[in-house]
Amino acid sequence: MKVFKGPAKGQDAQIEISETQRDRVLIGLSWDVKDELEKVELEVGDWVPFRKYAQAAEDWIHESVYAFRTMQYRHKDVNHYDAPEARDSDFDGFDLDLYCYIFDDHGELVEKIGPDYEDVISEEGQVYHSGDDFSGMGGPDDEQIYIETKKLPENYKHFLFVVKSDCKFNLNDISDPVIRIADGKTNEDFLKEDIKPPANVNASALIFAHMAEVNDNWTITNISDFADADLDIPKYFKDNLG
Repeated sequence: MKVFKGPAKGQDAQIEISETQRDRVLIGLSWDVKDELEKVELEVGDWVPFRKYAQAAEDWIHESVYAFRTMQYRHKDVNHYDAPEARDSDFDGFDLDLYCYIFDDHGELVEKIGPDYEDVISEEGQVYHSGDDFSGMGGPDDEQIYIETKKLPENYKHFLFVVKSDCKFNLNDISDPVIRIADGKTNEDFLKEDIKPPANVNASALIFAHMAEVNDNWTITNISDFADADLDIPKYFKDNLG
């Protein structure tokens, strides 16, 4: 796993959130489509007088073929038997899901925010999900969660960010998966890393990071624990962070 920015695994850091009416923190998840098309290369030399037109044609060809090849990943057929709490191991596209588990000071789960339509927004409205994405083409983030830290409910004390693979592929099969925590106003990353497990680890979930307010300051801890998608997250929190 490569950390592009922020604290290393097991380390924490204080973050400075831009002062606004909401003081938002952004958690973003991205990945690439299953069959990445290699760019079409046209052999043109610097001497060609109309090089810019050749380049435009090359870009148009690439984008057109790319769109055609990836249309099948733009939508996922609704599976009425796909329980939100269980992994959809029959889906043969890439589908990573982003979750935020919210706990109180006693380590009890208060709310879970995720891509399922019942979980996309918290009861008080300060934590919300962008919705499920199956395409890997949402860029720069395919799924996002926002947390408005300004007026959070009293019992929202701990935020645990988790990625799960809701398809037949494990994390080490996914193309270029990246997750980050950023400032909601400036989009500056506080923590950003890829989520590729080591070659000998077969994981379908990542316990990414923990965020909490400590002495009136917001702190993030890089956890980066690989796990199974069926892991009991509330029990994990109590055993390791509660």
